[in-house]
Amino acid sequence: MIDSVIDINCLSFLLISIFVLGIGLLVTHTIPLLKTINIPAAVTGGLIGCSLVAYVNLFTPWHLQFDLSLRDNLLLVFFSTIGLAARFKQLKEGGQTLFAVIGVMVAFLFIQNAVGISVACFVGCPPIYGLLGGTIAFVGGHGTAITWGTLLENQGWTGALEFSLAAATLGLIVGGLLAGPISQQLIHRFELESLSPPSESVAESTVTMPTSLAGMFGIVFLIATSLTLDPRAGLASAHQSLGNRLTTVLAHHAGGHSSH
Repeated sequence: MIDSVIDINCLSFLLISIFVLGIGLLVTHTIPLLKTINIPAAVTGGLIGCSLVAYVNLFTPWHLQFDLSLRDNLLLVFFSTIGLAARFKQLKEGGQTLFAVIGVMVAFLFIQNAVGISVACFVGCPPIYGLLGGTIAFVGGHGTAITWGTLLENQGWTGALEFSLAAATLGLIVGGLLAGPISQQLIHRFELESLSPPSESVAESTVTMPTSLAGMFGIVFLIATSLTLDPRAGLASAHQSLGNRLTTVLAHHAGGHSSH
């Protein structure tokens, strides 16, 4: 029985997400096996975070309820910038191999939808749920799942949004857990190497996320601050705290380079 509902505002949810990603990076950095089989840090942290939230909601008197008002805007930012790193020169270098890969992918899109519709009909569900559990969620991801799920719910398909999000989440987790190890095995088995030299125009930053206990406690402090302050005041305070935290990290990083 739920005794109390804990509302997590959008700012706190964003900070918790950063903390969960940091936990994933820390765990991936600590356990060499995760790096060897190419498990993404977001998948590692996401599994830990989902497990904790599920435990709290199922086995404690509290129920965590998250404010998702920032979700749609962040999805727009993500999908608007995801292709900025693409280069036509690299696409041209792919040649016939690239077109062959695209052809295989298009064929599997039809196969995926056919399997999804067949399974939906077999279990007695409308065929539309087969599409939601097919390319809409597995290829389009959470952004496409949210869009089509919301549209179908407005047309009377009850539970379409939850089903599409569950399918997208399942695809993300299974893909993250299986794609890395399988691709790593295939690379080693066939001794594959990249034909293109690494780009020198984009420098890899050594400071991406705080992968230390100090960094983790810093983000925990920001989360606690945002939970205790008024949302409007908390937003300004958190922005200032984030700025101070980034300044400290960058100053420490610059000092480390100057000492060398």
